[in-house]
Amino acid sequence: MFKSKIATLLGTMALSGALLLPAVPAQAAWSDWQSVSKAGSGCKVRVYTDATNYSAKATTVDAKAESNGKCGTLYYDMRLTWMGSDSMSHDITSGSFSSNTPTKSLKIGDVYENEKTYIRLYLFTDSAWTNDAGLVVSDTIYLTKNK
Repeated sequence: MFKSKIATLLGTMALSGALLLPAVPAQAAWSDWQSVSKAGSGCKVRVYTDATNYSAKATTVDAKAESNGKCGTLYYDMRLTWMGSDSMSHDITSGSFSSNTPTKSLKIGDVYENEKTYIRLYLFTDSAWTNDAGLVVSDTIYLTKNK
């Protein structure tokens, strides 16, 4: 009887302590610098995401791109791909930058099963989007089932 009460008390204390621990913050991530040789000698670009793991309650992935300053103006099409697919996306945004893009909030659509994906950044050197400069990808992103 005494051992049972002690075990219950210790278990309650352990659970209470665990509930008081601060939540682990989301881990933001920069991809490695990736060469974009068609945009000029020494041109490199990387992609930032505000986290790498997104819960079922998450509604957006915040992302931005940055160049090393040797690229000139780049025009981009930024996509949160669907299940890592090259042709389907949760959301798409576009624009141009010479040093970095503003942070873009890409909407997370329906996730029917846990998803391993990434941000794909298609780059062009002209405003008509006809002169392909290359492709840069973020670190892997994990989206949790939300449907």
